[in-house]
Amino acid sequence: MLQKNPQSRHDRGERGAALVEFALILPLVMSLVLGIVTGGAAYNRKLSMTNAVREGARFGATLNGTSSWATDVQSRTVAMAAGDLTTDQVCVKLVKVGTGDLLSATGSGCNSITPFTTHPGSTGDCVVEVWAARPDKIQAMFFTSSITLTSKAGSRYEATATSC
Repeated sequence: MLQKNPQSRHDRGERGAALVEFALILPLVMSLVLGIVTGGAAYNRKLSMTNAVREGARFGATLNGTSSWATDVQSRTVAMAAGDLTTDQVCVKLVKVGTGDLLSATGSGCNSITPFTTHPGSTGDCVVEVWAARPDKIQAMFFTSSITLTSKAGSRYEATATSC
């Protein structure tokens, strides 16, 4: 005579419970994964911005000061950002430390970031300052967080063809 295994009925119930638990946990895990992916993408854009702003400051430090100097630095910064910045998001200044601005180009989005409060360099030095700000989002399935990515860089002006 065949005996029924009492364990088999119990196993079928456990499989159903595991499926229900998986269905409950899946949205939380997917939300976490989506947050990690979008956060990583935002961090990558921040690194791209930082490198572009730094390169823009270095470029501006060696470029002779002409009437289009600031616009040239802005364009170089945008080009180095590989699509992560627009001209409106990049601000450029040539500052004589202790006396004020000499040349500048300010995008419309530059009000969202505080420029340098203390200038790199000594009094009397000319310093190229480049900063940028852009909006971004981090999504986690049910939640979205808006953030502003910012970056600043300064470099001592080395060119000689300006009044600095």
